[in-house]
Amino acid sequence: MCRRCRSGCRACSASSSKASSMHPLTGARLAGTGTSHVDLALEAGYGARLYLLDAHLARLLITRPGGLVMPRTWSISPEIAWAGDPDPIDGRDRLDVSGFPGVPFSVDEDEAAITVETAWLRVRIRRSPLMLDWQVRSAPDAPFESVLKDRPSHAYAFDRRSNRFRHYLVRDERERFYGFGDKSGDADKHGRRLAMGATDPLGYDGGRSDPLYKHIPWSVTVRPDDLLARHGIPCGSFQMSSGYTLVGDRRCVFTWNRDRFPDPQAVTARFRDAKVELVANIKPALLLEHPRFAEVEAFGGFVRDSEDPSKPHVTQFWGGPAAYLDFTNPQTSAWWSRQVKEQLIDYGINSTWNDNNEFEIWDEAALCDLAGHKATIATLRPVQTNLMMRASAIAQTAAAPGTRPYLISRSGGPGMQRYVQTWSGDNRTNWETLRWNLRMGHGFSLSGLANFGHDIGGFAGPKPEPELFLRWIEQGIFWPRFTIHSWNDDGSANEPWMYPELLPQIRACLAFRERLTPLFYDLLWRMHRDHEPILRPLTLDFPDQAESYSAEDAFLLGERLLVAPVLDRGVTQREVWLPACAEGWFDLWTGAPHSGGRTVTAEAPLGRCPAFLRGGSILPLGPAPSTESGPLTLRLALADGESARLDLYDDDGASVLEPPLTPPCLFSVVAEKRGGVATVAVWFAGTRAPRWPELRFEDAAGQPLKVRLHDGGLSERLSLPAGAGSPVTS
Repeated sequence: MCRRCRSGCRACSASSSKASSMHPLTGARLAGTGTSHVDLALEAGYGARLYLLDAHLARLLITRPGGLVMPRTWSISPEIAWAGDPDPIDGRDRLDVSGFPGVPFSVDEDEAAITVETAWLRVRIRRSPLMLDWQVRSAPDAPFESVLKDRPSHAYAFDRRSNRFRHYLVRDERERFYGFGDKSGDADKHGRRLAMGATDPLGYDGGRSDPLYKHIPWSVTVRPDDLLARHGIPCGSFQMSSGYTLVGDRRCVFTWNRDRFPDPQAVTARFRDAKVELVANIKPALLLEHPRFAEVEAFGGFVRDSEDPSKPHVTQFWGGPAAYLDFTNPQTSAWWSRQVKEQLIDYGINSTWNDNNEFEIWDEAALCDLAGHKATIATLRPVQTNLMMRASAIAQTAAAPGTRPYLISRSGGPGMQRYVQTWSGDNRTNWETLRWNLRMGHGFSLSGLANFGHDIGGFAGPKPEPELFLRWIEQGIFWPRFTIHSWNDDGSANEPWMYPELLPQIRACLAFRERLTPLFYDLLWRMHRDHEPILRPLTLDFPDQAESYSAEDAFLLGERLLVAPVLDRGVTQREVWLPACAEGWFDLWTGAPHSGGRTVTAEAPLGRCPAFLRGGSILPLGPAPSTESGPLTLRLALADGESARLDLYDDDGASVLEPPLTPPCLFSVVAEKRGGVATVAVWFAGTRAPRWPELRFEDAAGQPLKVRLHDGGLSERLSLPAGAGSPVTS
């Protein structure tokens, strides 16, 4: 009798039969060591390699008797640089650990186990059946404590007749699981069964659909111990959907519809004059009737049919039967880069929107070139997407050396953050998605995909009602990516001015987002340098406070600004949990002080997203629009007599920051507030002065503060000198 259904049902019997072909890994013995790894030999020809890559970074790789199915990787790039091309088209050897510093380690063994130890990590490896116990310590003289442990019985099981494998861990019911990219539902995936893959789920359910667009097999586990000018709307970029590529009624990438665009360069020039960057949609498949299909097929530039590799693999794509380009083929990638240059950049479009790139090829055996090595699409699906981005980036970088390229991509795998900004794809318009996308963002942030957003107002479904649309905008101004994008059932388009009665609130929201630009640039730099998330779930900064794990409907922008959006219809207040901290919190909009470690009721009229600035903070606010030169306003979240420091990376919005990532201008301020007057010290380091000619100061409520000058006088502004490295003291 089947233990699952308690009968002899055919489905469960088949499942049970499959399970019986799984064999545990046993008989571990030490096979050798390298400068940063330990090799184990296992029975039946299996092997394992334990890498000690950094003080707090280790990796376990298990190999089958025939070796790795795919011995190359496109996800790992320890060198923090865009040095022309960080990703060779044929990837990186998965066993290559160059770029990782490695750490000294020792190995001890007895009859039952092998123990590997560094200054901070100890791994006890039971020989048979294989089981690992990972232990860390919090200080050099602290004892080791187990943080991750395999199940004692059959922790690792492999199917010798297929590629299936299983790994079982000892679980703590209190554990939380975050990451996995754009997975639907709660940010904490505890209790979920997740499919690792990428698909094109138009109008997906933000709470349940799985898989979605990205293949990000990465997670973090927490165990408690523990019409623009007319309407006054700013716009930095306009994303051109693929309608410009229409040939008849079909969309053919890298073609221009001359009926719609008789003079593409004149169109792009008008956008350029308006200081709006065009971002063109491009897709990685050619329809069979594409005018350049034969050109690509002549050099074998498509993914090949598994049964007849002399032919391209043909599958259904948007608009009809098509063949996917094979970006593991160097000729294909070079062809793509040329098209980006000749069909977009030469016409005045410098940015790319890499779309429809989930590589939904259902024949897992379809063949890819892999620079002549050959491999199946099953092993390379997310790699194809990343290499598409790479080919676009190569063209954009070559066309404008020294200027950072701007790319976005809907799909991708680990490493995509080196190239692109991303978003959560074709979300559905409803209140549920507003909530689920917020929680999905926690998964993005903790998976290395810090530069992201969601389609404001929803993409698919009904036109958003006014209240929903405004609440989406209120939340979206705090995301790194803010884009209004839609395909409404009634044929309408979501636009900032679609509800005239809401325009005052929408203008105010967008103006405040413009003012946040200096903060976003600083956070993007820190993300690049330190891999810090931009939007942070509260659990990241307050893991010792149990309430943080249930506060999934709030986030931190940086480390100091707590945002708690309204997510329900008809609500004008919401309860907000403020983490305990000695400095307390200040309401961003009223300046009202609040102690932490409790829940407060925040007023949330339409147009205002509840937000709180942590005490002891200085919030940099630039001008609106952000293209103006200044001034820079510093909001002091300080009680009388308190002081704070701000170190701000001043970005010019265009230049490439080369290794060792030394900022051209790092701007520092120490300010003390006393009796409505600010006493400040300002200095900056680097090769240039800050872009702002003067500073202004305001209190936590946004009211101007006077600055005490050298001569004892008071002023509402503080001028900055033009020379780099100059100190300024008021």
